[in-house]
This record gives sequence, structure tokens and C-alpha cells, in this order.
Amino acid sequence: MGTILPRAFFDGPTAEIARGLLGAWIVSDLVPGARRALMITETEAYDGPRDRASHAHRGITLRNRPMFGPPGAFYIYFVYGMHWMVNVVTGPEHYPAAVLLRAGIPEERAAGRDIMPATIKGPALLARHLGITGRMNGLPAEKKNGLWFESRAALPGYEHSKIAASRRVGVEYAGPLWSARKYNFTLLPPRRPGA
Repeated sequence: MGTILPRAFFDGPTAEIARGLLGAWIVSDLVPGARRALMITETEAYDGPRDRASHAHRGITLRNRPMFGPPGAFYIYFVYGMHWMVNVVTGPEHYPAAVLLRAGIPEERAAGRDIMPATIKGPALLARHLGITGRMNGLPAEKKNGLWFESRAALPGYEHSKIAASRRVGVEYAGPLWSARKYNFTLLPPRRPGA
């Protein structure tokens, strides 16, 4: 177990927090009988009302209301009639910004193995693995709510890994300026010996 990230951690520039969450852990008690944890390896930043890729671009709605709330709360929404997407709200209250969690390495796959652990890639798979549904929408990331973030030791080799910044996935609708922003952040895996 690590140190729980406080609300203050999320009260800052969205892109910085998106990078800062890489290597941190999201921990869930939402799956009955099984605590699950993932080391976060990919995030995306959605930064304020001017960001045309953001749900908040057209103003506050019933769906995006959590984005306008306090930092450290979850913004969780449903897509394609089947998938939950997990975001954590960042920046000051009333400034709609959030970080989408896109990938992570499960603790149970990493424990006690000499091989590179498998990554859960894709925000829908990440949410499913952690048992996250819309009932967490708008709630703060706290242990008492069953879903929180921790600072822990990184997995072997990741301590010295680099971060790659690239375009966000599937946001071409945002136009050339905002779709080109390098707001997708990935913690690169360590090199294998001899690679």
C-alpha cells in the first residue's frame, strides 16, 4: 500500500497532472471480494472550455457537470451503450478540466513475475477491470468511496522510463488546432535486456 493522493494533487494544470499520474496507482474496492490496483501508464488531458475535444466545450450540461466540480472527483460517462470511461477532475472548481485514464498494469499480473507484465490498454477495459460504473460519477477519489489514487513504488524498470507525448485518440472532430495538441501521455516500458 502507498500514500493516498490528496485532493490538492489534482488542483493544478491538467496536462501536468496527466503526466504526474503516470506511475501512480488507482486502487479499487468496487469488485466484490477483490481489491484491485493498476499502475497508470497512459492518460489524456482535456483542458477547459476552449478545448474543442472536451465535453465541456459547449458549456455545462447534466452529463458533464462533474467536470465543473472540485478537483479530485470522478467524471465517469457511458459510450456506445456499453462502456464506462473514467476521468478525474483537475484544476480549480468551476474550470472544467479532467484527465482520462487510458491504460495501466494490473498489480496482480505484475506481482512475482520476471516477465514484463501485461498492460490493460483502453479506457473501457481499465474501467471494467476495476469494477467502475456510473455510480462513482461525481464522487471524490477517496478510500471511503472505494476508488482512490496512491503514490507507490513503480514496477521494476519503470523508475527510469520516459514519457511520450502524442495526439489524443479519436478527437479529429476538434479541428486542426485542438486535435494536434500533444495531450496524450504514455509511460514508456523499460527496455528489455539486449533490445
